[in-house]
Amino acid sequence: MSRQTAKERMRFLDIAYGSLMETFSQMDLACEFGYISQNELKTVREHASTIFRLLAGLKKSLKSQEL
Repeated sequence: MSRQTAKERMRFLDIAYGSLMETFSQMDLACEFGYISQNELKTVREHASTIFRLLAGLKKSLKSQEL
């Protein structure tokens, strides 16, 4: 990672999480307005869930390294 300290890395992961949630919200709207199908939205939700778990795991790992 290019971030130097655990605190910087944590902040980066917080930003990544926020971006993930923004994207998720935009995809919900895209489905509501008919730009993507329910199946496509389901796929996005599955991927978002996986990414969320990965980010949470990274944060947990960084927290344990700080101790």
